[in-house]
Amino acid sequence: MKTFKTILALTLVCFSGVASANDYFPNYERIRPLGMGGAFTAVADSEDAAFYNPAGLNNLTAGRVTILNPTVEISKGSIKAIKDYGDVNTDNEVQIADFMKAHIGEPEHFRFQWTPGYARKNFAIYGLSNANLDARIRDRANPTADVVAVGDIGGQLSGAYGFKEGMVQVGGTVRLIHRWSVDKSYSSRDFLDNTFSFDNEAKTGTGLGGDLGVIVNLPWRFSPSVGLVVKDIASPKIGEALKNRQDVRFGVAAKQSFRIGTLKVAADVRRIGQNEDFWKKVYLGAEFAFQKYASVRTGLYQGYWSAGATLDLWIVKLAYATYAAEVGAFPGQVADRRHTAQLELGF
Repeated sequence: MKTFKTILALTLVCFSGVASANDYFPNYERIRPLGMGGAFTAVADSEDAAFYNPAGLNNLTAGRVTILNPTVEISKGSIKAIKDYGDVNTDNEVQIADFMKAHIGEPEHFRFQWTPGYARKNFAIYGLSNANLDARIRDRANPTADVVAVGDIGGQLSGAYGFKEGMVQVGGTVRLIHRWSVDKSYSSRDFLDNTFSFDNEAKTGTGLGGDLGVIVNLPWRFSPSVGLVVKDIASPKIGEALKNRQDVRFGVAAKQSFRIGTLKVAADVRRIGQNEDFWKKVYLGAEFAFQKYASVRTGLYQGYWSAGATLDLWIVKLAYATYAAEVGAFPGQVADRRHTAQLELGF
C-alpha cells in the first residue's frame, strides 16, 4: 500500500482521466487477453483463467509457478502529460493551472500489477497487488481533475472440475482483498495546500468476493466452446472503499490447429444487465500461437483495435499489448489508448 501511495503522490498532479464512480470493476486484466481484445471467457486455457473464468483451469495440462510478473500499463495521453509536466514549477499555482488546461478532456490511465502464484489443472492460488489510477481534467475556467484511484493487496484461491471428459467445466474463485481508494475531484489550488494529503481523502476496507464460471466444449468442427462467468457475485462491499460491481460475462470461442500452430478466435459480452451502450460491452479477439516460443494476437476492445505478442522462453516470458478503452458513453466517443508490458519469471 505504501508503494501505491507513493506512485499516486508522484503522478496524480500530472494525470488527467475519468469522472468519479460509486462502484468499481477490478482491473485485474491480464496481458494475453488484452491483446485478444479482452475476449477470453470461453477460451480460458491458461493460468489466466483464474482471473477471467475459473472453469478454464480444467484445461491446464501442467503446473506453473510464477515468481515475478510485474505488469505496467500507461495511456498514450499520460506519456505526453509526464513529458509536459517536467517543465512545470510545482510551487506555482498558475503554472499548474496552465498545465491542467492544456490537458483538459484527455483521458489518462496508469496501472501496476503483480500477481505471483501457482496454477495447475483444476487449482490456482495467487497473490494480488494492483494499483490503478484514472483521471480526467474538466472546466477550463477552473481546471479540476476528477480522480479514481484504487490500490489492492490480497489473494485469491480458485478451483475447477470437469464432467463428461471435460465437455462441461465448472469453477469458482474466492478473493480476499484490502483496498485503499480515492474518488474525488481536485483543483490546482488543492495541490499547493500545505495540509494536503491523499491519506486524508482515502477510504479503506477489507472484503471477500467470489466468481463462478462454466464452460461447455462442443464436439463439433473447429472445437467451439461457450462460457459464462459471474465475477464479484452480488457486488461485494469492501469496507468504506469503492466496492466491486458484479460483472456477468458470456463468451464463445473456436479453434483450428495447423502444422505450425493453433488459431483461436473469441467473442465476449461483459457487464450483462448493466445500463451501458451494448457495443461498449462487446470484445472480439484472435490469437495465433506457434508451436514453440511465440504467439501473436489482435482484436477489437470496445470497438477499438488491439494487438499483442508473447515471447515464451520457459523461465522468462516477455509480453506486450496495446488496446483502447472507451471512457465515454458509447464506442467512438472518447478512446483511451493504452500500452501494457510484462516481464514474467517462473517455471
